[in-house]
Order: sequence, then C-alpha cells, then structure tokens
Amino acid sequence: MGGAVGGAVGAVYGTYEAARYKIPGAMKIRHIGQTTLGSAALFGLFLAAGSLIHCGKSY
Repeated sequence: MGGAVGGAVGAVYGTYEAARYKIPGAMKIRHIGQTTLGSAALFGLFLAAGSLIHCGKSY
C-alpha cells in the first residue's frame, strides 16, 4: 500500500520537476522513473515501520 501511494506521488512530483527544470528527452523518462521508485521505496519503508510499531503494541 505504501509503495503504491509513494509511487503515485513520486510520479507526479517527478513529472513536475522534469517540466520545471526542462530536462531533455530520454533523461526526462529516467528522472521520472528514479523519482517514482525512490519515493515508493521511502514511503513504503516508513509505512512498514509504522505498521510494525503499531502491531507490536498490546492493548
């Protein structure tokens, strides 16, 4: 779940950055892909850590 949300946000942000900085051609696709994967991995990691912390609590 975290990877999907992070990937979607990363794709939007990567596209925005590529347009803003006028990145040419194939470099634009590479930049968007790197931003998408990086954001998905980071958000997935944080969501997984939060889930592990939450599941470890006993009520």
